[in-house]
Amino acid sequence: MEVFPKRQKFSIGQKCENIIIEILESIIIASQVPKTSKLLYLEKASIKLNILKIFFRLLKEFRIVDIKKYINLETYCQEIGKMLGGWIKSIKYR
Repeated sequence: MEVFPKRQKFSIGQKCENIIIEILESIIIASQVPKTSKLLYLEKASIKLNILKIFFRLLKEFRIVDIKKYINLETYCQEIGKMLGGWIKSIKYR
């Protein structure tokens, strides 16, 4: 999915892509480490997701992406956030 106009692709677009990769890395690591270490990586992923949401809001505010693309991006973030939140809760309250 092509989200960013060519001009912003290598600035804020690259930053967003890097954050997405960091979130994925944290989730993959969390799935592989012992239970005692999972929470650290899941919380890191959650923090990065919150940062990504802020960048997406900036994209909308600066009209780099239209409202339809913003809604799609925000929907994906909300779904990932719900899954991360559930995983974090399941580890904290065992």
